[in-house]
Amino acid sequence: MIEEQVQIVIAHYGVNRRITEAECLSALPTGSQKNIFVDFGVGYAALEDLYDLAFENIALAQRRQFTETLKPLLEKYPSATIAYFGFIPIPVGLHLGYLVGNTHPYTIYQLHHQSNKWFADHATPKIGYTFELKPTALPIEKQRGKGEVVIRIGTSFAIDQQSTAEVVPTPANEFDIAVVTPDVDALFSQGNIQAVVNAFQEVLNSYANLLTDREKIHLFV
Repeated sequence: MIEEQVQIVIAHYGVNRRITEAECLSALPTGSQKNIFVDFGVGYAALEDLYDLAFENIALAQRRQFTETLKPLLEKYPSATIAYFGFIPIPVGLHLGYLVGNTHPYTIYQLHHQSNKWFADHATPKIGYTFELKPTALPIEKQRGKGEVVIRIGTSFAIDQQSTAEVVPTPANEFDIAVVTPDVDALFSQGNIQAVVNAFQEVLNSYANLLTDREKIHLFV
């Protein structure tokens, strides 16, 4: 008996607009899989209000919603793929990713800044644009001592080191995952997204294996 192919389509929103089932399904390639749509809205915050959001409360509500709606589907369909549509504050998106885990293959769909349409892979932002990550300096041996770690991930825009120093004045270690030429649509393909994921994983591996005394990671994205 051939197992039915299932794709869980997650509409994860909370900034200014709702993501509808129709717009998600219209962006998906035609296939024989069964699509299960999950409306995962976590409020409607305006961009100018993000600084004052109570993210701890949002995380609690999101965990509850995950347990009630999404977790049962992931357990019922362990071989399902995930199509993720996100228009959400970055910390909230990271938190849902943590809850979902990495045991399901996924495709990230993004809202293009000019066409206002969702895509998994798109043309380059401009003619001649090349996606390239700067090398990330990683430790080569174990480092002792307490301290905190700063990780900066800049793809749309460069992140100024001085601005993060206002939050964490004296980090023990700093790591930069940065695009050579930042652009709001720099992550125009699944390959580009995976390159950033891989670079982030390398930093986490260094943290886990070589910076075992460090007490906290501060992530700036």
